[in-house]
Amino acid sequence: MSLAFLPDIKTESTTASGLPVFYKNKTDTHAKVIEGFTPRDYLTHWLSQWVRDHGIDGFRVDTAKHVELPAWQQLKTEASAALREWKKANPDKALDDKPFWMTGEAWGHCVMQSDYYRHGFDAMINFDYQEQAAKAVDCLAQMDTTWQQIAEKLQGFNVLSYLSSHDTRLFREGATKQQSYYY
Repeated sequence: MSLAFLPDIKTESTTASGLPVFYKNKTDTHAKVIEGFTPRDYLTHWLSQWVRDHGIDGFRVDTAKHVELPAWQQLKTEASAALREWKKANPDKALDDKPFWMTGEAWGHCVMQSDYYRHGFDAMINFDYQEQAAKAVDCLAQMDTTWQQIAEKLQGFNVLSYLSSHDTRLFREGATKQQSYYY
């Protein structure tokens, strides 16, 4: 399936694929054929190599629903190992001893512990928060109930809550005309 005219990389395939044509013809990528690798294996390997080379400590994944859950678990497992290796090799550059972190975006996800958490994600974007927060534009105390409900639901998992998002609208666009003068 093509999303926004991007190529569909067959991450669901279990067949070894070799390198994509654009990598075969672009030598400066240093990409090489790895025997038996599937498209998912290549992507996971390349992304994990960034972690191993540069100490990247987490990914924010856009449109996670367009890739099957086992692929995300594979990425989490390999990127976690890569970050441990990088921290061991670069103790003076490591910011902390925390593990690799993955935050995902799946349209409409809210404060619930879904299968994404069981397949490598540490947090998912909470799409409900923007509307909930809009109710408190005039008085922050109006958020007390919302925050309490979120705190009660967040037992052993995390969410990332945005006030503004390119996927919905800017927060100030939901305000009344008078309130918009503050932004």
